[in-house]
Amino acid sequence: MRIKNSALAVTILCLGAVIVMTGISGGREETKINGAEESAESRTQGEAVFRASEEEYIRLFNQWVNTTKNRDGELTVHRKEDFDVNVTECTGGSIGSSALNKIISLFIKPSDEILLFSDGKGTAKDGKTVSLLLPLRGSCCLTSQGVSQIKKYREDGSDVIYIKLVKETAGLNEKPAANSSCAGYFDTGSINMTMGKITDITVDYTGTEIKAKANDKGYIEQIEYTVPFEASGKAKIGLVQCQGSVTGTQREAWIIKW
Repeated sequence: MRIKNSALAVTILCLGAVIVMTGISGGREETKINGAEESAESRTQGEAVFRASEEEYIRLFNQWVNTTKNRDGELTVHRKEDFDVNVTECTGGSIGSSALNKIISLFIKPSDEILLFSDGKGTAKDGKTVSLLLPLRGSCCLTSQGVSQIKKYREDGSDVIYIKLVKETAGLNEKPAANSSCAGYFDTGSINMTMGKITDITVDYTGTEIKAKANDKGYIEQIEYTVPFEASGKAKIGLVQCQGSVTGTQREAWIIKW
């Protein structure tokens, strides 16, 4: 092949018998598929359709969750939650270690229990009232700004929506917009340390994943949340300045018996 125009950028993708060639010709971007040309305008229209599909999947996901949350009557739910946490930094000696362990224990509470919900409310083992599905505070209201990836497919006769959220960072008394709209997050404003004072906390949510499966009536059958995170903080315990960092993953699953 001989290229006369040195400004021409050629990308050849071989997939089976399909060869795609992309270039710049006379100021107009074009794609050739098996010799046929597709204009940039056509691709823009295709991208618009793809974005419309994404918006529909987000709308449908919100609808599934909120329809299930607002359902009247009784439901039996199997809720599981577990964590992997690794301490990567801890200063302040035994005082700092004790403070860090206390903070971790406030958030890291593994559970595996069968809950009976009535009109969207249930009671956990610790006696606290819990709402059906996440987010625990209010309705599910995910938007496209919070979505990194989304797809919809069929699995075992049910519709499934998979979502990966954008990366987010939240400081002390702050909540991450995407995670708080549809999943869980660490409520740093709720930390009460009688032994000292927290001066700074940063939590990085590095890509929360959600897999929701719904029945033919549009109710959630099963939903799984995977929340990888990195957190660091500073505290003052008496005269001791402490600093700590952790990495980990929170996993939570709700399985609803219909």
